[in-house]
Amino acid sequence: MFIVKLKESFDSGVERVKGMARLLSERLKVEAAVIKLLRESGDLERKRASLVKEIGERVFDLRGRGGIDVYEDDIVKKTLGELEKLDAEITEIKKKASEISKVE
Repeated sequence: MFIVKLKESFDSGVERVKGMARLLSERLKVEAAVIKLLRESGDLERKRASLVKEIGERVFDLRGRGGIDVYEDDIVKKTLGELEKLDAEITEIKKKASEISKVE
């Protein structure tokens, strides 16, 4: 009688441990996915900073030329277009990371 009850308690404890292990495993997978997305977002942020620097250098180069609208410069327009795409991509990645990391 005592052995049967002990075995039932042991089996119940094993099932609880298995359940917690599954939960922990799933949560670790989620956290790894979030970390990967945030790393990707950080890479894009660095690329964005580089593009902003490139625009600043181009504007500085154009400063001595009179009557030039910096927004009409081909290099500046191209770089601004890239920045807009990057900003949208960064926003999307951060949104995905936020959605993934919500506890269900």
